[in-house]
Amino acid sequence: MSDSGQAWGMCSAYGCPLLGTLGSGGQWWCFCHHEQPPSSNAAITLALRERFSTICRLTIALRGRDEEAIRLSRQELRGHPNGHDLGFRSDSDKNAYGWLLRLERFLIEQTSALGRGVPADREPVGGVIGPTHVSGYMPDSDRHEHQYEVTA
Repeated sequence: MSDSGQAWGMCSAYGCPLLGTLGSGGQWWCFCHHEQPPSSNAAITLALRERFSTICRLTIALRGRDEEAIRLSRQELRGHPNGHDLGFRSDSDKNAYGWLLRLERFLIEQTSALGRGVPADREPVGGVIGPTHVSGYMPDSDRHEHQYEVTA
């Protein structure tokens, strides 16, 4: 355990499931939290834990034993919504390192907008509901418009 309460080797963002691989200011951050504002840490960590936990475990497994990474990819990526796209591809990944880079890039893309007031996935919004002019709320506005009319 480190002084901040995080397990040794893990990201400095509280509760983050990824390894701390990039140093900044005496702390080690994962590739998703690195150079992000501190206000976005909780949102990024929540997304990593709830929506991308399989991919997080896979990135750690790829740094360790190959057997565990192969087992995870076979078992858990099958049920993942992006499993087909995130599986190992010998033509583009070439090796485990290329695959790891692609998985990390996916996580960075999915978490980069979180916590900044910009939702990562936007839902379509309906049209404006409510008054289209001010006259219903400001009865005096009709009177002012008539004062400036020019009569010929």
